[in-house]
Amino acid sequence: METLTPEQLERLSPFERNRMAIPIEEWRRHVGKWVAVSPDGTRIVAADVDLAALDAKVIALGEDPEEVVYEGVPDPDVSYIFSISAE
Repeated sequence: METLTPEQLERLSPFERNRMAIPIEEWRRHVGKWVAVSPDGTRIVAADVDLAALDAKVIALGEDPEEVVYEGVPDPDVSYIFSISAE
């Protein structure tokens, strides 16, 4: 993980600062899944491999799906860099 300078940290939004404070172990539990992060960035509300199922979980938990932030959690051991060769 990249270390941010004090100036960079100062420019982060409260959501970004809070999201960065979610323990890495919590993120590791959700590798390969979609997660819904609380509007303030302090917690992962729910997770699922299927985005529609995650949306249903968020609603069932009483959260507004338009307020949470959805994002995928990639596997840190997999490279997602690829190239396309022109033939």
